[in-house]
Amino acid sequence: MKASELLALARCKRSNSTERVLLAAAAFDTAVRAPLVLVGGAAQMIHSGYERHTDIDMVGPIDAGDRAALDRLGFTRDGRHWVIGSGDEEIAIEVPAERLYGEDTPELVEIQGVVVRIISVNDLMMDRLIQATDGTPVTWDEALALAVAARDRVDWTAIESRCRTAQADDVFLRNLPAVLDRLIRHLT
Repeated sequence: MKASELLALARCKRSNSTERVLLAAAAFDTAVRAPLVLVGGAAQMIHSGYERHTDIDMVGPIDAGDRAALDRLGFTRDGRHWVIGSGDEEIAIEVPAERLYGEDTPELVEIQGVVVRIISVNDLMMDRLIQATDGTPVTWDEALALAVAARDRVDWTAIESRCRTAQADDVFLRNLPAVLDRLIRHLT
């Protein structure tokens, strides 16, 4: 399916729906040359099943040819986002990095015959735990919501090992194991 067709389908879906996010991500990924990976709040929505208002974050390289293709598709740059539509129909996609810093292979979800790559649940859990080291309620709530929704799919032994390694490698993450311990106490 063409990017324009996927985008047209996305724009017809409810603004906070999982289907809209997947269709928009598929359209964006189809328009560019290198495969992208869905990350951030949109990936959390897919992994948790909880719909919420969020922009769509994707990771991967975007070059001049990709920018031209996105322009032809109708996307315009607005700060750090690629935007199409307005109001409730607006779709905003951010590409915050060229490379995914995860350990696991992205998970694959098919929509309308197009495969969307999504950050693995373990890599997303690590991302949420690292963000929660800042101590703010918002980042803690994100980590806890993912842990509750995906508790049976997260490899908690691997997450604990990765937290201990990250703590040893980065002074700013010294409280990461404590954040994980707190989260696990909330799950039991």
